[in-house]
Amino acid sequence: MPSTAQSDDVLRAVMILCGYDTASDTPLAFAHQSAHIHGCAALLGARGADQMRTSHGRVLFIQACVNVVSYCLRTCSRIPSVIHRLTDLSTPYFDEYSRSIWVAHKVRLKVTDCYCEYSNNNINVDEAVQGMLDLDSELAVLIERKCWNVAYNLPASERLPPKSPTQAWHTFQDQNIYHALCAYRIMVHLLIRNIARSLPPASANWAAQLKTSLATINEYQNLILINTPRRVSCALELYKASQAQTQIESQAFDVLSPPLGISHAEAAMANVAMAETLSSNKVVLSGKREPAILRLSRGYGLIWQLMLVGVTAEPKSDVRVRAVDLLRSTGNDLAIPQATILAERLEEI
Repeated sequence: MPSTAQSDDVLRAVMILCGYDTASDTPLAFAHQSAHIHGCAALLGARGADQMRTSHGRVLFIQACVNVVSYCLRTCSRIPSVIHRLTDLSTPYFDEYSRSIWVAHKVRLKVTDCYCEYSNNNINVDEAVQGMLDLDSELAVLIERKCWNVAYNLPASERLPPKSPTQAWHTFQDQNIYHALCAYRIMVHLLIRNIARSLPPASANWAAQLKTSLATINEYQNLILINTPRRVSCALELYKASQAQTQIESQAFDVLSPPLGISHAEAAMANVAMAETLSSNKVVLSGKREPAILRLSRGYGLIWQLMLVGVTAEPKSDVRVRAVDLLRSTGNDLAIPQATILAERLEEI
């Protein structure tokens, strides 16, 4: 087992199987997914903290954990303790640049556990909300402190073109991280909103917190919607730039981009964790390998955020309509057929 556990290919294979399991709601597929998820957690535990010594190992760990998060959200179960233990041991290995990615990882774990306790009516409301507010403060500091969004927010005519496809890739990755942090703020405040609404007539403090959470949700919904067209344009520019330097495909991008199934887990988080209006938590998958533009642009980063915005908006609202329209246009521009399917589902709920 130890030598097998150290193999990256074994871990990838288990993650891919988890992705295929998610494609079906049959009892057999669900049983397979349960076995694969527990196997994934066992592999991570056997690999230990040493897997965090390299950037490759850290990326694989985070990707595998997203699969675990997706399963725990669907089953309303807590994150396995081995994942929390490894997370605590691994924090020193993340430098300043990757700190935002690591914070997002910890937010996923904590929101999942809190959502599980809330769903099972096993929650201390005051402690849970305070924990979510602490997470939100950390996210807010990262969003405000990082400078990657400064150049991104300049008019296109004032932005300097990237000097190389590699530089374009890192710039686009920074933008993805920025918007992912914004999406996680939506998720944190959505959970606070759900908790507040489930309580008896609230005190003045709860009423004020509910108002703040609703305002935060609305702010970041609109930010994601407004920036999506420019992010799609950047993805297309990156793809064109990569054609002139084909070795870009052999660099770190396949490592940084989720293998089949991992990005769907992000969509499942948006679908399951916070979309109580959805009548089904199925995520429609494609059995074909993702096209190069999807791997390079991380197009699913756009899709799951638009889906999150759509399902958290009121039916027939302007935000919901804009999210549906952007899902369709983004799916067409980046060749992501699932986006069109998700747009249709949003229109039905």
